[in-house]
Amino acid sequence: MSNSIKNASPLVKAVVELDRHFSTLERVGTRVAEIELKTDTDFEQARRLMLIFSEAGEGVTLEIGRLSQLLTEARVRSEEIAKRVEARTEELSSRRDRTQELNEEFSQLAAKVGELGAELNEYKRTPGDAVTPEDREQIAVKLSHVGLRLGPMILEAQRIRKEARAERLKVVDQKAESLTKTLQNLQSKLQSLDLISLVAN
Repeated sequence: MSNSIKNASPLVKAVVELDRHFSTLERVGTRVAEIELKTDTDFEQARRLMLIFSEAGEGVTLEIGRLSQLLTEARVRSEEIAKRVEARTEELSSRRDRTQELNEEFSQLAAKVGELGAELNEYKRTPGDAVTPEDREQIAVKLSHVGLRLGPMILEAQRIRKEARAERLKVVDQKAESLTKTLQNLQSKLQSLDLISLVAN
């Protein structure tokens, strides 16, 4: 038996053995059918061939049974593998859907932040611009409204990051973390800096 057959799976070995016994059965059966029974030597040769034929037949029956068992075991294993693959497919599908869901939520939040940034740009003043008391009051009121909107946005960014981290969605986690820090920095400036200085810089 070649090394490739020795290292083969039990299923392949069973097929090879079945083929070997069947080939012997076919070859010996043909010789038995064709031998001329004229002398004692002919009868003795036929008797020996019948023994070989019988052994080969038993070998075929044995290997068919073994092959049938191996095929059953292979079918069971393939079904178990198929179930595991199906479970993993569902897991991957769920992860894809969850990733898409969190990305959409992040995109919606980022759009709101973009709108907020556009509003802040409207309040900017260049150095040397005259700012009247009415301007100061109007800007202060508008920025206070912006500050009120920042809190929920920060909470939303933190929620998205927390859920992304729990799901091990690294990209969404990193984007939500960056947005959270940006919003927190803006909130800190609004709370601690002079409003006119903020919009002028």
